[in-house]
Amino acid sequence: MKVFVLSLALVASFAASAAFDSATWLGKREVLSREADRLRAAYTNFAAQAVHPSESVTITLEQFPDGAVKTELFAKEAVFFRLEHFVWARGLTIRKFARDGAVTANIQADTCIVDQTTKSGWCPGHATVLREGSRFEGDGVYFSSPESYISVYSNSDLRSRDTKMEAL
Repeated sequence: MKVFVLSLALVASFAASAAFDSATWLGKREVLSREADRLRAAYTNFAAQAVHPSESVTITLEQFPDGAVKTELFAKEAVFFRLEHFVWARGLTIRKFARDGAVTANIQADTCIVDQTTKSGWCPGHATVLREGSRFEGDGVYFSSPESYISVYSNSDLRSRDTKMEAL
């Protein structure tokens, strides 16, 4: 299975600096890969239990220290697993906001499981991520909001605008 992995934070730091710490990158990637595997298993478990979903749900996933919304999830259908802090959703959009309220990132997916504790999620079907002029699309998408990390597991498509890469 081919996996397309991109950490937006690491790409930005690489572009800003000539020094790239591959050991740090590989270590972080391994940790996040294990988290993706955990959420894949959780999706299977919770999707089987997702009966009688709520409709047209909007919840806050993250807040700034002043209480303003940092990340929110909208779903056409959702089931909350309060004890485990998971949300199973269908027809969802997750938006990440800047302090001024502008949308800085947007994830749209057919279905997804979101861990409210780690602010990460697994979308087994098709998902599209828009962030800072870049578009990531594919099937089987893991994301971590705090790490600004996206991993597309199959049928990946990446389109980036205004990206300047230095020659090697």
